[in-house]
Amino acid sequence: MDFAGEKSMRKTAVLGILALALLAQASVSWAATVTFCDSRARQTLRDMTLTVPAFPYSECGLTGAQVTLEVTVDGQFYGENTGSCLPSGCAWADTNDVWLVLNDLNGTALNRQYRYAASGTLQGYDGVMDFGGPSGYTSPYSWAAFSSFGMTYPNLALFSNPVSVPIDTDAFSRLHNPGNGTYGVSTYITASLCVTYSYECVIGVQPSPWARVKGLYRD
Repeated sequence: MDFAGEKSMRKTAVLGILALALLAQASVSWAATVTFCDSRARQTLRDMTLTVPAFPYSECGLTGAQVTLEVTVDGQFYGENTGSCLPSGCAWADTNDVWLVLNDLNGTALNRQYRYAASGTLQGYDGVMDFGGPSGYTSPYSWAAFSSFGMTYPNLALFSNPVSVPIDTDAFSRLHNPGNGTYGVSTYITASLCVTYSYECVIGVQPSPWARVKGLYRD
Protein backbone atom coordinates (compact mmCIF):
# COMPACT_ATOMS: atom_id res chain seq x y z
CA MET A 1 0.00 0.00 0.00
CA ASP A 2 1.34 3.47 -0.93
CA PHE A 3 1.13 5.19 2.47
CA ALA A 4 3.12 8.19 1.23
CA GLY A 5 0.68 8.73 -1.64
CA GLU A 6 -2.36 8.41 0.64
CA LYS A 7 -0.86 10.90 3.13
CA SER A 8 -0.20 13.35 0.30
CA MET A 9 -3.80 13.07 -0.95
CA ARG A 10 -5.18 13.73 2.54
CA LYS A 11 -2.95 16.77 2.95
CA THR A 12 -4.08 18.13 -0.39
CA ALA A 13 -7.76 17.70 0.56
CA VAL A 14 -7.33 19.44 3.93
CA LEU A 15 -5.40 22.29 2.36
CA GLY A 16 -8.11 22.66 -0.25
CA ILE A 17 -10.78 23.06 2.41
CA LEU A 18 -8.64 25.62 4.26
CA ALA A 19 -8.03 27.53 1.05
CA LEU A 20 -11.75 27.78 0.30
CA ALA A 21 -12.42 29.00 3.84
CA LEU A 22 -9.73 31.68 3.59
CA LEU A 23 -10.93 32.90 0.21
CA ALA A 24 -14.58 33.09 1.23
CA GLN A 25 -16.22 36.05 2.94
CA ALA A 26 -17.25 34.68 6.38
CA SER A 27 -18.72 35.98 9.64
CA VAL A 28 -18.83 34.82 13.24
CA SER A 29 -21.83 35.49 15.48
CA TRP A 30 -22.77 34.69 19.06
CA ALA A 31 -25.51 35.50 21.55
CA ALA A 32 -24.97 36.45 25.18
CA THR A 33 -26.48 38.26 28.17
CA VAL A 34 -25.15 40.82 30.62
CA THR A 35 -26.71 42.11 33.86
CA PHE A 36 -26.34 45.49 35.57
CA CYS A 37 -27.81 46.42 38.97
CA ASP A 38 -28.25 49.56 41.03
CA SER A 39 -28.76 48.66 44.70
CA ARG A 40 -29.41 50.48 47.95
CA ALA A 41 -28.33 48.85 51.17
CA ARG A 42 -30.75 48.84 54.11
CA GLN A 43 -31.32 52.41 55.26
CA THR A 44 -33.91 54.55 56.99
CA LEU A 45 -37.02 54.91 54.84
CA ARG A 46 -36.47 57.67 52.30
CA ASP A 47 -37.09 58.66 48.66
CA MET A 48 -34.64 57.26 46.14
CA THR A 49 -33.98 56.83 42.43
CA LEU A 50 -32.64 53.55 41.03
CA THR A 51 -30.84 53.76 37.68
CA VAL A 52 -29.26 51.19 35.37
CA PRO A 53 -27.00 52.01 32.39
CA ALA A 54 -27.94 52.01 28.75
CA PHE A 55 -27.09 48.96 26.65
CA PRO A 56 -23.30 49.43 26.35
CA TYR A 57 -22.30 47.45 23.26
CA SER A 58 -22.93 49.59 20.19
CA GLU A 59 -21.29 47.02 17.92
CA CYS A 60 -23.90 44.40 18.89
CA GLY A 61 -27.65 44.19 18.45
CA LEU A 62 -29.93 44.31 21.50
CA THR A 63 -32.50 41.51 21.32
CA GLY A 64 -34.19 41.72 24.74
CA ALA A 65 -34.24 43.51 28.10
CA GLN A 66 -35.61 42.09 31.35
CA VAL A 67 -35.91 44.54 34.25
CA THR A 68 -36.24 43.19 37.80
CA LEU A 69 -37.22 45.27 40.85
CA GLU A 70 -36.67 44.27 44.48
CA VAL A 71 -37.94 46.41 47.35
CA THR A 72 -38.23 45.33 50.98
CA VAL A 73 -39.46 47.48 53.86
CA ASP A 74 -38.84 46.35 57.42
CA GLY A 75 -38.83 47.80 60.89
CA GLN A 76 -40.15 47.38 64.39
CA PHE A 77 -42.24 48.85 67.15
CA TYR A 78 -40.50 49.14 70.50
CA GLY A 79 -41.42 50.37 73.94
CA GLU A 80 -40.60 50.29 77.62
CA ASN A 81 -43.11 51.19 80.31
CA THR A 82 -41.38 53.06 83.15
CA GLY A 83 -44.49 53.58 85.25
CA SER A 84 -46.74 51.33 87.24
CA CYS A 85 -49.74 49.36 85.99
CA LEU A 86 -52.82 47.76 87.40
CA PRO A 87 -52.53 44.03 88.07
CA SER A 88 -54.28 43.46 84.75
CA GLY A 89 -51.47 45.31 82.99
CA CYS A 90 -51.20 48.32 80.68
CA ALA A 91 -52.30 47.88 77.07
CA TRP A 92 -50.34 49.04 74.04
CA ALA A 93 -51.40 49.08 70.37
CA ASP A 94 -49.26 50.39 67.49
CA THR A 95 -49.94 50.79 63.76
CA ASN A 96 -47.56 51.74 60.94
CA ASP A 97 -48.69 52.53 57.36
CA VAL A 98 -46.10 52.63 54.57
CA TRP A 99 -46.61 53.91 51.01
CA LEU A 100 -44.40 53.42 47.95
CA VAL A 101 -45.21 55.55 44.90
CA LEU A 102 -43.47 54.67 41.62
CA ASN A 103 -44.01 53.98 37.92
CA ASP A 104 -42.50 51.47 35.55
CA LEU A 105 -40.54 52.61 32.48
CA ASN A 106 -43.75 53.03 30.48
CA GLY A 107 -45.30 55.30 33.10
CA THR A 108 -47.64 52.65 34.54
CA ALA A 109 -48.23 53.08 38.27
CA LEU A 110 -46.79 50.37 40.54
CA ASN A 111 -47.85 51.92 43.85
CA ARG A 112 -47.89 49.77 46.97
CA GLN A 113 -49.30 50.25 50.49
CA TYR A 114 -48.73 48.20 53.61
CA ARG A 115 -50.05 48.32 57.17
CA TYR A 116 -48.47 46.62 60.16
CA ALA A 117 -50.34 46.53 63.47
CA ALA A 118 -49.41 44.93 66.78
CA SER A 119 -50.66 45.10 70.34
CA GLY A 120 -50.05 43.62 73.78
CA THR A 121 -50.01 44.17 77.52
CA LEU A 122 -47.22 45.52 79.70
CA GLN A 123 -46.52 45.28 83.41
CA GLY A 124 -44.96 47.86 85.71
CA TYR A 125 -41.36 48.85 85.07
CA ASP A 126 -38.92 46.03 85.74
CA GLY A 127 -35.97 48.38 86.22
CA VAL A 128 -34.21 47.58 82.92
CA MET A 129 -34.53 49.80 79.80
CA ASP A 130 -34.17 46.97 77.31
CA PHE A 131 -37.48 47.07 75.37
CA GLY A 132 -38.19 43.59 76.59
CA GLY A 133 -39.18 41.65 79.68
CA PRO A 134 -42.53 42.18 81.41
CA SER A 135 -42.46 45.97 81.03
CA GLY A 136 -41.17 46.26 77.45
CA TYR A 137 -41.69 45.00 73.92
CA THR A 138 -40.07 44.79 70.50
CA SER A 139 -42.30 43.84 67.58
CA PRO A 140 -40.49 43.49 64.21
CA TYR A 141 -42.02 43.25 60.74
CA SER A 142 -40.85 42.78 57.15
CA TRP A 143 -42.72 43.51 53.91
CA ALA A 144 -41.50 42.35 50.50
CA ALA A 145 -43.15 45.08 48.44
CA PHE A 146 -41.52 43.81 45.22
CA SER A 147 -39.92 40.38 45.13
CA SER A 148 -38.19 39.47 41.84
CA PHE A 149 -40.76 41.70 40.15
CA GLY A 150 -40.05 41.30 36.44
CA MET A 151 -40.83 43.84 33.73
CA THR A 152 -40.37 43.09 30.02
CA TYR A 153 -40.21 45.91 27.47
CA PRO A 154 -40.65 45.15 23.74
CA ASN A 155 -39.61 48.72 22.90
CA LEU A 156 -35.87 48.23 23.16
CA ALA A 157 -35.25 51.86 22.17
CA LEU A 158 -35.93 52.66 25.84
CA PHE A 159 -32.51 51.27 26.67
CA SER A 160 -30.47 53.46 24.36
CA ASN A 161 -30.14 55.75 27.40
CA PRO A 162 -29.88 55.03 31.14
CA VAL A 163 -33.23 54.03 32.65
CA SER A 164 -34.42 55.13 36.08
CA VAL A 165 -37.21 54.31 38.53
CA PRO A 166 -37.81 57.04 41.16
CA ILE A 167 -39.42 55.72 44.36
CA ASP A 168 -41.29 58.11 46.65
CA THR A 169 -41.87 56.83 50.18
CA ASP A 170 -44.00 57.82 53.13
CA ALA A 171 -44.98 56.36 56.49
CA PHE A 172 -47.46 57.25 59.19
CA SER A 173 -47.44 55.68 62.65
CA ARG A 174 -49.95 55.65 65.49
CA LEU A 175 -48.68 54.60 68.92
CA HIS A 176 -51.07 54.03 71.83
CA ASN A 177 -49.09 53.30 74.98
CA PRO A 178 -49.09 53.84 78.76
CA GLY A 179 -48.34 57.43 79.70
CA ASN A 180 -44.92 56.87 81.26
CA GLY A 181 -42.19 55.27 79.16
CA THR A 182 -40.20 55.31 75.94
CA TYR A 183 -41.92 54.18 72.74
CA GLY A 184 -41.18 54.37 69.04
CA VAL A 185 -41.13 52.84 65.57
CA SER A 186 -38.28 52.34 63.08
CA THR A 187 -38.75 51.84 59.34
CA TYR A 188 -36.08 50.82 56.81
CA ILE A 189 -35.94 50.17 53.07
CA THR A 190 -33.71 47.95 50.90
CA ALA A 191 -33.99 48.15 47.11
CA SER A 192 -32.38 47.13 43.83
CA LEU A 193 -33.11 47.56 40.13
CA CYS A 194 -31.47 45.16 37.67
CA VAL A 195 -31.58 44.88 33.90
CA THR A 196 -30.48 41.82 31.95
CA TYR A 197 -29.67 42.62 28.34
CA SER A 198 -29.82 39.87 25.71
CA TYR A 199 -27.78 40.66 22.62
CA GLU A 200 -26.19 39.22 19.50
CA CYS A 201 -22.85 40.18 18.00
CA VAL A 202 -21.69 39.54 14.43
CA ILE A 203 -18.07 39.95 13.41
CA GLY A 204 -17.17 39.83 9.72
CA VAL A 205 -13.97 38.06 8.56
CA GLN A 206 -12.33 39.57 5.47
CA PRO A 207 -11.25 37.21 2.67
CA SER A 208 -7.56 36.29 2.62
CA PRO A 209 -5.30 37.33 -0.27
CA TRP A 210 -4.24 34.70 -2.81
CA ALA A 211 -0.65 34.90 -1.59
CA ARG A 212 -1.70 33.59 1.83
CA VAL A 213 -3.62 30.74 0.23
CA LYS A 214 -0.61 29.75 -1.89
CA GLY A 215 1.49 29.73 1.26
CA LEU A 216 -0.51 26.77 2.55
CA TYR A 217 0.93 24.57 -0.18
CA ARG A 218 4.55 25.34 0.46
CA ASP A 219 6.47 22.47 1.95
